[in-house]
Amino acid sequence: MLRSLDQLDFIRLPLYALRRWWLQRRHGIVIHPSSRISLQAKILSGGPGCILIGRDTMIAFKTLLVAREGKGFVRPIIIGDRCLIGGGAMILPGVTIGDGCVVGAGAVVADDVPPGCIAVGNPARVVRRGIETARFGRLQGVVGNEGRDPLAIGDRARDRRCSNEEGEPSALAFGSPVDPPLEG
Repeated sequence: MLRSLDQLDFIRLPLYALRRWWLQRRHGIVIHPSSRISLQAKILSGGPGCILIGRDTMIAFKTLLVAREGKGFVRPIIIGDRCLIGGGAMILPGVTIGDGCVVGAGAVVADDVPPGCIAVGNPARVVRRGIETARFGRLQGVVGNEGRDPLAIGDRARDRRCSNEEGEPSALAFGSPVDPPLEG
């Protein structure tokens, strides 16, 4: 029985590699081998080397990267290392996203995002600075993110993280913030 989609990594990871190869050969996109691009992401390159994607970066589903303007001018897109581009986000021509950034789902990024920032909205604006990210843009210092590889097969650690020592559900199991509740 399939308990988690992580159990399908033996199918998903080769598809990522095949997609990366196709984007590099056909569209000239420069993608670090450790980066992941969703099979549903759409990338419109203006030519070889117009889109650069750094190491350990995750580009989620239904994301659109456009390096070509309406009049045919090409402006490169650069995405740094350890970034996360949320689902449905749009990266417009000429944008540089610094290392360690998180772009929220549905954001429309028209201006550069400095390193170590979270950008959300339409148009995207920086809402937090000075963050530190790990592989695939996972925030460091958040309960459940330490030492966890999001591509690990059979994520049994999820069961341990979502309950306390007595086996009762923890706040993390319900998707609440990692900060402890206020007392009194």
